[in-house]
Amino acid sequence: MIEGAGGLFSPIADEMLNIDLAKQFNAELILIAENRLGAIHQVLSTCEAAKARDCEPRGIFLSHPQERFDEALKDNAGQIEKYGDIPVLGTVPHQGGTEFVTKIETILDLHGSGMPNK
Repeated sequence: MIEGAGGLFSPIADEMLNIDLAKQFNAELILIAENRLGAIHQVLSTCEAAKARDCEPRGIFLSHPQERFDEALKDNAGQIEKYGDIPVLGTVPHQGGTEFVTKIETILDLHGSGMPNK
């Protein structure tokens, strides 16, 4: 598993983006996006740009970095799946803690991400 800093198209070195590193390692791409206003556009545009670079995402996790959850955001996952034809694999609540790492690994394993079991 490779965790990129910033977005998929953020630079990590001179003339290298996170997506370049993922492609170099032939890594399966799982995107993490903050569940907020604008998340649908952010996720869909990132997925389309990644596909254009022959690096199609396998799934999405939505994170909730704030304690307060706005009801307007509850439909983001469904809208992403509807328009993006990509599964939202799960959500990580505010201050989810380390127990969610195990849950995420389990979800990825169930979805056939190719990650080894620990």
